[in-house]
Amino acid sequence: MKIKTGSFTGNGAVTRAITGVGFQPIAVLLHGNSDEWPLFATDQMVSGHCLQFSGADLTNGIVSLDADGFTVGNGATVHNAANENAMPFQWVAFGAGGATDIKTGSYTGNNLVRNITGCGFDPNLVIIGPVQTSFELTWRTDGFPAGESAHVGNNFFGFQTNQITGFVTDGFSLGTSNEVNYSTGPTTYYYLALKTDNTYLQYGDYTGNGLDDQQKITLFDPTFVVLAGDDATDGYSQCKHTDMAAGISLNWKDSVDKANRIQNLSTGGGNYFEVGTDNTVNKNTVAYEWFALRDGTTAAGGVPRHSDYYRRRRAA
Repeated sequence: MKIKTGSFTGNGAVTRAITGVGFQPIAVLLHGNSDEWPLFATDQMVSGHCLQFSGADLTNGIVSLDADGFTVGNGATVHNAANENAMPFQWVAFGAGGATDIKTGSYTGNNLVRNITGCGFDPNLVIIGPVQTSFELTWRTDGFPAGESAHVGNNFFGFQTNQITGFVTDGFSLGTSNEVNYSTGPTTYYYLALKTDNTYLQYGDYTGNGLDDQQKITLFDPTFVVLAGDDATDGYSQCKHTDMAAGISLNWKDSVDKANRIQNLSTGGGNYFEVGTDNTVNKNTVAYEWFALRDGTTAAGGVPRHSDYYRRRRAA
C-alpha cells in the first residue's frame, strides 16, 4: 500500500485539484475543521460521488481521484465539507502500491450474517461507509474484542456488536445490523480493507487511567491516529492528523477542534501518540482501541510478518 497525509486551506473554488500526493489514490479521507462530517471516497464509488461519514452521498465533495492526488468541489453543506474558504483541511490518501495489503470494494446489504471476501489477503483493519444518511461510518481492527467494532459515534457510543464482527480468510464478517448490512433500498456499502505491516500501519489497545500526557507507544512516528473507547457515554471515535496544531484533535464523527484528547503525535523517532484527560480518550478503566498510520510505501508483493504481539484470535 501507499499512504500519504497532507493538508490545505480551502479557497471556496467550485473545483480544486489537490496535487503532490505522488500516486493515484484508491481511497481518501478528508477532514475540515468545522462541525461538518468528514468525507470518505474510494475508486469504487460512482464517478463524482463521495460519502460523508454520516452516510450522505455528496456530488460536490471529493469529486475525483486523480493521477497525482484528488479534486474537491464546493460542497453545498452548512459548512463546505471539502473546500470552504479559509478553512483548514487535512487528508489521508491511500494507494495500491503493488503490494497485496490494500483493497477497496463494495457490497449490498442483506441483513443476514455473512462474510465479505475477495480482498486477496487476510485484513486486520476495515473501514465501511454506507450510502444511507441514517447510518454512519464503522471501523474495526483485529485488536477489538471478538464480535465488536467501533462507530464514529453519533448514533452509537462504545464498542458495538452485530456490526463488523471479525476477520476471516480473505475478508471480514458482518452481523445483521443496519449500520453495515441493511437490505432495504437496497443499501450499498463501500469499504477500505488493509493488512497491518507495523511499518506504515499499526493497531493496538490500552486501558484509560485518567492521567494527563499519557504516551501510547507505537513502532513509528505516526502521521494519523484514530481511536475509540468502550464507554456508553463518551466512547466515540477521535482522530489526530500530523498537520493539526499541537494539543488539538478532532471528533471523527464531525470535525470540530477539540483540546485535551489526542494531544500530540511524535516526530524524530519518538514513536508515540499522546492523550490527555478527556473521557473520550482516557477515562479511567475504559478499554480503547486505536490504529496509526505513517507516510510510506510497503514492499511490492506482500508485507512483513507481524509480531506475536499483534497476533489475535480471529472472530469467525
